[in-house]
Amino acid sequence: DSFPYDYTLRSNKPKGDGLEDIVKWMPHGRAFKIEDKDKFTERILEPYLQMKEYPTFVRQLNIYNFRRLSKISGDDSSGACYHEYFLRGRPELVGRMERVVNKGTTVRPAIGSR
Repeated sequence: DSFPYDYTLRSNKPKGDGLEDIVKWMPHGRAFKIEDKDKFTERILEPYLQMKEYPTFVRQLNIYNFRRLSKISGDDSSGACYHEYFLRGRPELVGRMERVVNKGTTVRPAIGSR
């Protein structure tokens, strides 16, 4: 799955690409925040990540164990997405990200069918 690599390439682009009003890094560089979900879907998800729906992107964030920052992090950071290996200017860390194994999806034989 190329999700974190593709998104890293897009998100580490220099400012001035016209996307700051859609998605931006937090000043500390350890989280990003999506400001406009509709424009994010249209201008980033579809052309760069081949995803048509925002919930699909959120599922990918969850699969890779991103965390959403809460109000306790401050009003500006509230709702931003954080992962310890997804940092501004550090694309080499993305290789350390791992997909979370979804427990409970194993199909087991019914009791007495052995």
